[in-house]
Amino acid sequence: MLSKLFTLILTFSLFQNSTSLISKTTPNVIEIEKSDYGLIFTNITVNGQKIKAMIDFGDPNVIQLSSTLVKDQNISVIKTKAIAKDIYGNSFEINRGTAKEIIIGQWKENNIEFSSSPGEMEGVAKQINSDFKAVIGWGYFSKYYTVINYGTNKFELFEQKSSIQNEFLKTPYKKNSNYLSVPVTIQNQNVNLIIDTGSPVSVIDSTFYKDLDTDNFNMKIGTKNVTLKMVSQDLSVLKQLNAVGIIGGDFIGKYKIHIDPFEHELTFENISVVKKEK
Repeated sequence: MLSKLFTLILTFSLFQNSTSLISKTTPNVIEIEKSDYGLIFTNITVNGQKIKAMIDFGDPNVIQLSSTLVKDQNISVIKTKAIAKDIYGNSFEINRGTAKEIIIGQWKENNIEFSSSPGEMEGVAKQINSDFKAVIGWGYFSKYYTVINYGTNKFELFEQKSSIQNEFLKTPYKKNSNYLSVPVTIQNQNVNLIIDTGSPVSVIDSTFYKDLDTDNFNMKIGTKNVTLKMVSQDLSVLKQLNAVGIIGGDFIGKYKIHIDPFEHELTFENISVVKKEK
């Protein structure tokens, strides 16, 4: 189930997002909860209505709203020529609209543009038995210094770079990409993997995988050699993104991850374990 679950969530929108950076005066702490499937959710407010939202770095948008929520709130949308595709090749039309007010964590956004694909989010919500009505994508987090820590159930957004105490590895990520795509070396091949909070497991494209007789992939990320257990599945849709796989929540959750949007750099920090005194 887990190996196929992420395929319903990861969609690829065939358009470009703005990458302008926004300054905020105070840090934003986004409290998260992890589902039984390893997916990440938070509560947000859309035009005064509190709803559940998934945090999905596999989505390049700033924010998506379900077509049901859009209808219930009577928000006007316009059809675009853009489409989204899941890894099965299913296509969804993309509509655009503007929400008067959205609150994510402690930050309030006014007149924020959103996307909405009729029936797409509702289908995923039914599949995973979770009544979420929005998705906060990589397009939102890519604008800020972001710290991800599954251990404390928090995503933190900053105006300035946060301190790093116990660095494990550092790697650049692609500057001109709508996704959090990092270069890695596997079996002496230089390839790219996408960091995706919308996938509970790490996945490798079966086309790439068939030449390798293993589920545990030794790879170099930055200057570090790491081993990643990966599920094999058809990810041919990733070819247009020049990627062969996904780093999912099973690896993300092991570290405190710092995202620097100005240097386009990721730093994985070891999570300190404090022993309780007897």
